Amino acid sequence: MQIAGNKCRICAGKIVFGNEGKACVHCGTFVHVTCEPRVNCAACGELFHNYEPPKPDHSRDTILPRALRPAESGGAAIALATGLLFLLFAIVFSLVIFLRGNQR
Repeated sequence: MQIAGNKCRICAGKIVFGNEGKACVHCGTFVHVTCEPRVNCAACGELFHNYEPPKPDHSRDTILPRALRPAESGGAAIALATGLLFLLFAIVFSLVIFLRGNQR
């Protein structure tokens, strides 16, 4: 349950950061930690839930070896091969035209 951005039931102030408030999951009450020092909700008697930061995901944050990285596109290799083929075609074409001109 997201705590930040909700209004405190006691002071009606906005809870800016998640660690500033706590919430009752049972009745949906949000309060500042400083406004309500008790651990139980005054409205329903259930325990408040405090902000819990997300657990770190070590597999997402690590540097992967090259063998485990996703394959990159072959766009550069295709462009290079196309350029070389075009250059080869232009050389052969100009050579054929040159040789035909010398035969007359």
